Amino acid sequence: MPEKYWDKTKRPLPNLFFVLPLLIAYEVGVLLIGETNGFSVRSAADSWLRWTLANIGIESTWIVPGLIVAILVGWQIYEKDPWVLELPVFLGMIGESIGLGAALVLVGELQYQLYVKMTAPPAASILDELALKPWFVQSVGYLGAGIYEEAIFRLMLLPAVLWIASKVQPSPRFATAIAIAVSSVAFAGAHYLGPGAEPFDGFTFSFRLVAGVFFSTIFVLRGFGLAVGAHAAYDILVAVVGLHVLS
Repeated sequence: MPEKYWDKTKRPLPNLFFVLPLLIAYEVGVLLIGETNGFSVRSAADSWLRWTLANIGIESTWIVPGLIVAILVGWQIYEKDPWVLELPVFLGMIGESIGLGAALVLVGELQYQLYVKMTAPPAASILDELALKPWFVQSVGYLGAGIYEEAIFRLMLLPAVLWIASKVQPSPRFATAIAIAVSSVAFAGAHYLGPGAEPFDGFTFSFRLVAGVFFSTIFVLRGFGLAVGAHAAYDILVAVVGLHVLS
């Protein structure tokens, strides 16, 4: 029986060809923009990866994006899938990403309104700083967040935790729940650690925890490409609509 769209989005080749244009656009955008007034447009997750690799003596502009491409190409070779890209699948992933991103915008705005009613407004986030930049600069930063945060916490961390959890927990569902929880807590907490760390804030942490579960669930059910697409679409929609939620 031929694979349906739902299944094809979880295969390596559609993920590779969906993420690759975003990755190229981000890296080229960063090179074109450079740094403005000491502010680097590189996403925090990108900076974390580069900082970690630099500490072990690996410094190259293209080593980090190359790592993501290598993982997806290696996955494609391992699965021995045909190297055929279907345009309807690609277009469907674009539409689905926008829909999922919009859903998280609504969830985040609702959470913000509830939080404001119970306590003081949350602290300013990186989006406030980005909002002062031209729209092109903002978009590049959002692409980077979508790509590299999903690469670290979903493509790399979640499967690793799932593999470990499956060794001690025979239930696949429970092991998956553990992996989603661990990767989501790590995703939320990482924003307050390392280079470019933000001051801890209850709202930003709680929302990022919810967002981590949201993106992790997309990764498990729909694939890496849609997790990246939904994340990038969410960030860009936040900027366009001007709501109070954050990356």
